[in-house]
Amino acid sequence: MTCRLAVGAVVVLCAPFCRGLAADDILLACASPGCDDDGAAGEASLSLLQRRAAALQSDEAKAAAESTRVAIMHRFLAELHAQGLCDDGEGDLRMVECAADNCRRCLGSGAVLLFNPGNGPQGRTVCTYQPRIPGAPSTYCGEAFRDTEGNATALEDCRCCRGEGATLKFDASAADGIGYTYCEK
Repeated sequence: MTCRLAVGAVVVLCAPFCRGLAADDILLACASPGCDDDGAAGEASLSLLQRRAAALQSDEAKAAAESTRVAIMHRFLAELHAQGLCDDGEGDLRMVECAADNCRRCLGSGAVLLFNPGNGPQGRTVCTYQPRIPGAPSTYCGEAFRDTEGNATALEDCRCCRGEGATLKFDASAADGIGYTYCEK
């Protein structure tokens, strides 16, 4: 079943899948026998349809690319966190400035610091993995999926987490070419 839709001075026949679209989205050419246009409106409508389809495909491609990018970032962080290079230490470090962020840098947004007073003469604090918290930041301590080497705030955060001698190092090839800035001791 088709419907007739007037778009400006052009009458367009619309197939059922057109229902619900705004008038400026109806870009189908009049292609049925007995159509009273001279072909020019049909060609213009077809051209508009092709441009609209290309735009929709472009939006879908962008969404798919962003979804892939996010998946790569999550996988990269999981691999980084699996290395477990945390700054565990002697004594109760739970209240030390930036220690919690440094733990999350090491093992992800759900990580927590646990103090065991019976481990050694002063006890020992260790960073313990907990599942990622949805919606929480994925990077900490100046680290990022972009180059933050020249960013003073990122460097300050890095040094707060890893000590005054810490530096930011960008690796453009990290995370399958997305790039990642590490906070290194």
